[in-house]
Amino acid sequence: MTTIYVIIGFVLLIAGRRALWLSVMGGVFVATTQFLSHFLFDMKASTITLIAAGASLAVLALYLFIEKTTIFILGAIGGGLVGIITVNSFFSLPTDPLLQSFVSFLAGSALGLLLIQLLFQWTMVVFSSLMGAYLVSGVIGELPLFRLTAMGLLTIAGLFIQTRLFQRKRSERNPSFDSYQTAD
Repeated sequence: MTTIYVIIGFVLLIAGRRALWLSVMGGVFVATTQFLSHFLFDMKASTITLIAAGASLAVLALYLFIEKTTIFILGAIGGGLVGIITVNSFFSLPTDPLLQSFVSFLAGSALGLLLIQLLFQWTMVVFSSLMGAYLVSGVIGELPLFRLTAMGLLTIAGLFIQTRLFQRKRSERNPSFDSYQTAD
């Protein structure tokens, strides 16, 4: 499972916004495996992987048929997942872990929906960079400070790479007069 997470993580870091359908499938796969592993402890890893793959394919089919609605649903799910990751990584609240996860999921979902509405392209860049950094930093180790540092650096790298690709694509669509060669 770790190898799959690292591969998905690097794809999300580098091409999260450009390979939207792949990002959607990767995000659903990770969210499903995390959910099933967290709440259903006695399930085999192979069963979890098959269920996650099936969920990824189902969401891909849904995405292809009703793209806009699926994007909003996945924005809420992605925001909720980022909310859970953030709260579990940075805070140790003296509450019930299930309640803490639920509340952080709801707060993250609301933020994800808001960001999807306002800034879809940049939201994809940020969420895919965060998710990719989280997945890749998961294999680094269990030291919280080291993992947090690696996650921060990977997130910055993912944001930089995807932003450069985004700017390059925009400049290809809207060339300036300076970029044309004149024959003198």
